[in-house]
Amino acid sequence: KGVDKWTSQRWDEEVSKHDILVMTPQILLDALRSAFLKLEMVCLLILDECHRTTGNHPYAKLMKEFYHESTNKPKIFGLTASAVVRKDQVSELERLMDSKIFNPEEREGVGKFATTVKEGPIFYDPSPFRSLELKEKLET
Repeated sequence: KGVDKWTSQRWDEEVSKHDILVMTPQILLDALRSAFLKLEMVCLLILDECHRTTGNHPYAKLMKEFYHESTNKPKIFGLTASAVVRKDQVSELERLMDSKIFNPEEREGVGKFATTVKEGPIFYDPSPFRSLELKEKLET
């Protein structure tokens, strides 16, 4: 949508019109570096594929350059379907993202935040119309 050519005025318009902005990490990083946006404007930062928050990835740069320097930090919610292999990777991600990693396979970690679900069948009363009666009514 031509976001690379947006002016400060265009960013202001978009922010004033929308409560939620969805963008790539590079676009957010560029907007912050250009001062079109301020991290203090963000309440919740959702990072998809957050396992990439290492090295020179825009997520890592975003966290190092802006998040850790901010006094009014947004909440962070990171999502990944990739398993973190090494323990040092877990430590680095937790440090960079200022977060705690929870693995859904670790029941005690998830259990603190999840509700219990009761499974079972649900029965409904039969329809008040027979199918032939309904068909006749629909045809009329």
